[in-house]
Amino acid sequence: KNFFIKKLLKKSKIITSDSYEIKNLIFNIDANTKNKVQIINFGIDTAHFSKKQYSSKIEMKLKLQDFQNHLKIISLRNHDKTYDIKTLILSVKKLVDTNIKVLCLIYGSGSETNNLKKITKDLNLQKNIFFMGRYQQDELPYIFSIIDCYVSTSLSDAGISASTAEAMSCELPSISSNNSDNNLWIEHEKTGFLYENKNVDQLTDILKNLKDFNLSKIGSESRKIILKRNDYYNEMEKVKSIYQDIIK
Repeated sequence: KNFFIKKLLKKSKIITSDSYEIKNLIFNIDANTKNKVQIINFGIDTAHFSKKQYSSKIEMKLKLQDFQNHLKIISLRNHDKTYDIKTLILSVKKLVDTNIKVLCLIYGSGSETNNLKKITKDLNLQKNIFFMGRYQQDELPYIFSIIDCYVSTSLSDAGISASTAEAMSCELPSISSNNSDNNLWIEHEKTGFLYENKNVDQLTDILKNLKDFNLSKIGSESRKIILKRNDYYNEMEKVKSIYQDIIK
């Protein structure tokens, strides 16, 4: 594989990536790519993914009317070991054990779904953790409107994950594991929150102390980051310019 990768890198005029980690890996394979690699983020539709007013309609659809006084958490990552959703479940357990009213909506599916449901049942968290399955993209900003925070427990990412970017664009306070490029997008306690991989206690402390922060300001600052660096139309203009330069 390395032989073919080196050939492709050598013949390429421009190489794009949305991850500085991948960019560094490319340099390690071929140091001559230094001037070829350009960071182009995948981009999201920031007009669609914008802050919405609290949606009573979505609240009723999801049957969450009785949870208005709960800390409401959402997870959108797939149910595979690399996404480490078990850490979130264990954190919810710690919150419940300290008499904090909490509701966690876990969307998605994967090879670990049944195991995660079993852990939830074994910890007697069926009233606190709901497995929601798939979601509709057009509904997601309105789902965010009734949620207090987004959590990504992934053990690794290449660039910022799409769901994290979407949450930040909707000004939803976002909590992410501190790996890969995540600290380039989230400044702890300023544009979101970071915790160490698999550190249940750190994640729990962040969730416990959310109320002590100006979450509206944190959400607003996080959207500014996405508007500046991960707006789809802005990023595609960069690609357009690259193509135009190549064909001159």
